[in-house]
Amino acid sequence: MIGGSRFTPTLTEILTTPMHDYLESYDNVKRCAGIIGSGNLTLGKMYVITAKIYAKEYGLPLLAAFESRGTTRDIERIYKILTDKANENTLM
Repeated sequence: MIGGSRFTPTLTEILTTPMHDYLESYDNVKRCAGIIGSGNLTLGKMYVITAKIYAKEYGLPLLAAFESRGTTRDIERIYKILTDKANENTLM
């Protein structure tokens, strides 16, 4: 995936090999509820680009994104997203 900005037009986004290998192994992608990404908002369109690429590549929802290390509010928000998702799956 080619990305970048007017300042870095040749920037190439490379998917993280360990994550890719994990999703490709043992049908792990079938067990994946979705993708959560972190990044730096100053990157503009490149913000959480790897998470967006994984979500698209594997047909998974991008459940959440947060900046840098996140905040307590991010933890609470993502915890709710994950528990809601888990509850959906137990009702099936």
